[in-house]
Amino acid sequence: DRKILEKAFIFLSAYESGALNLNYSDIENLEKEQKRIDNTPAEVFEKLSIDDFINAVKQICDVAEVYMIYGTQGHEPNGSLDVFTAVGAKVFSDNTFFQTEDCDFLFMPEPRKYKFFSLNEPFELSVQRSFENTVSDAISKRRKEKPFIVAYHGDVSGAVYQNGMEVDGKCAFPKSLMSSLKANYYALGHIHKPQQIFENCFYVGSAYPKDFGETHDGGFNLVTITNGKTTVERKSFGLPMNLTEEVDFDELPSILGLNLAGKNLSLKIKTDKLLKKNFDISEITRNIKEST
Repeated sequence: DRKILEKAFIFLSAYESGALNLNYSDIENLEKEQKRIDNTPAEVFEKLSIDDFINAVKQICDVAEVYMIYGTQGHEPNGSLDVFTAVGAKVFSDNTFFQTEDCDFLFMPEPRKYKFFSLNEPFELSVQRSFENTVSDAISKRRKEKPFIVAYHGDVSGAVYQNGMEVDGKCAFPKSLMSSLKANYYALGHIHKPQQIFENCFYVGSAYPKDFGETHDGGFNLVTITNGKTTVERKSFGLPMNLTEEVDFDELPSILGLNLAGKNLSLKIKTDKLLKKNFDISEITRNIKEST
């Protein structure tokens, strides 16, 4: 069996979204680590410092191969992930076909403009040409008898953003080209909304919602590949989910009947200026906490 733990980065400092792929050959260690994550209280995630996170990655590197790819340049400037190589992770800043004894990988960081600048063709065409060349090279090198894992940070055509808009940019990785790799699993990063693009191809999503526009249940994928067959199990971190309610002032009592366990509530109250002066936000908050 080959087990992969795909986990989105917890958002700390400059280190933002992406896929952290933990490649376990020791299933016993995987199960121990999975139990540790499952039993981590939600409040622990909110108190992590960047030092805590680096130390956590180091502990995982002690029992697993850890692979990282660069994401959006504004989140992860060049060299910002070098600290993780110091604790044992392998970091990829360029499209790289990589082989271990029992698995093939294709790592594709998010395209960065300075790498595709050309006086001869537009940036978008250079990016698409790079996609095609990378896929062609990987197909020619992959071993059919070994599991094949693809990791990519960026937009894939057909994906949907958190706001419901579908990806259609000229720099998006074509869905048909991605699927032509015929990988056993595709780990996608960049879009925060968890979703499946096609069979065994997933955006795992942000580890926890960054704002109230993100309403998903933060978690990770536990992927098992056995004799070429892939199974994917979604695991929740158990963190609070975001909920936004908009009500008129006289509808406030309806909020008190909601089940808000495990939720972060954003409450928007519509009222006129006179009423606004006469109600106490702290009292409303207290009533909601006591009644839900």
